[in-house]
Amino acid sequence: MTNCLTYSRASATQILMGLLILCSLGFSSLRAQTTIGAGGGYMRLASDVDSDFKGWNYGKISWYKPIKYNNTIELEFGAGSAYGFDPQRKLHGAFRGPLVEDDYKDYAVVGGLYLSYKTFISYLLVKNHFEPFVYFSRSNSSFLKGLSIHIAGGAYYHKTQLNLYDEQGAIYNFSTGTISADRIKFSLDNEYETTFSQDNLNIKPLVGIGLSARLFHSWNFDVHFSYSFLNSFSDYLDGQMYHRINEKTNNNDWIQLMGINVKYKF
Repeated sequence: MTNCLTYSRASATQILMGLLILCSLGFSSLRAQTTIGAGGGYMRLASDVDSDFKGWNYGKISWYKPIKYNNTIELEFGAGSAYGFDPQRKLHGAFRGPLVEDDYKDYAVVGGLYLSYKTFISYLLVKNHFEPFVYFSRSNSSFLKGLSIHIAGGAYYHKTQLNLYDEQGAIYNFSTGTISADRIKFSLDNEYETTFSQDNLNIKPLVGIGLSARLFHSWNFDVHFSYSFLNSFSDYLDGQMYHRINEKTNNNDWIQLMGINVKYKF
């Protein structure tokens, strides 16, 4: 009986030790294959209105999981604001201009508007990274080994706001005289007080492509430059559908994200 009890205790101890070893190996494997990242950069729109550089104005956090030796899945969440200012005066539809939306009805009595917008965007993306140069030997460029291309899909929320009125709540009147676009831009009050009424404050799909390049590598830290070009499935992110009255197309606006990401491997 004593021998059996001792044997059963020994077996239980061995089983417990085995489970602990398996859990430890599984946890170590998970840590070795999991990477998190954080970064920020520049967000702009490719749209009907010229993009306006307003600094490094978006941030993101990421989680990475390799599925093959040269293939990695990334889950990325980010948010930021894109700005735009059109240096060419746009006329209201009453003057056969492209500003046909109801938001610009007050500009039917003057000779046009220099459109200025601010669009807040938050997004969630799943990226599939492929590293075409990862099979190169050690003698090849480390930069090439860290170069990847990706396809991306996800969803985003946006809020577009327009600068239509001055500090006194009056419309801007640029119908008389000749004023340079730089002076016009300087004279605006930088208050985007009007929330755009069209296709706004909702969630839409987001798909696109991009690339990433490794700038620095150490044992558990990487620094990457990344760029993504994403279809928004909306032509209203910039507050305008038509670029010109004779160009009545509804091409989608595209979101461009570029910046630096710091990655830490567990």
